[in-house]
Amino acid sequence: AVPLQPWQPGQSFDQIVAPTMFIAAQSDTVAGVASNASFFYDSIPDTVKKYYVEFAGASHFLTTNDLGTSYDGQSKYMIAFYKVYLEDDMRYLDILNGPPDPELSQYKKSM
Repeated sequence: AVPLQPWQPGQSFDQIVAPTMFIAAQSDTVAGVASNASFFYDSIPDTVKKYYVEFAGASHFLTTNDLGTSYDGQSKYMIAFYKVYLEDDMRYLDILNGPPDPELSQYKKSM
């Protein structure tokens, strides 16, 4: 599962057992990360492969104040996630396990 800027206040995902990647935006005023994406990531057991990718300064639509977008970065992480967990293509683990890109404000993973 790859929720994009998820919003569901008060929801817990403690029953999730499938690999999950949350795409979040640091300056999201629609689905604030503290009560949504970050909270959801933390609610999934650490025994589940999970990722949290938060883009620095980005809004809910992954745009920044200078009207740039984070779509390329989002695509990079989503494609790597799908390649590893849907196609079993382990070449993409380098992206998921490597150092986070500078455009990210947070990157978390469990392993």
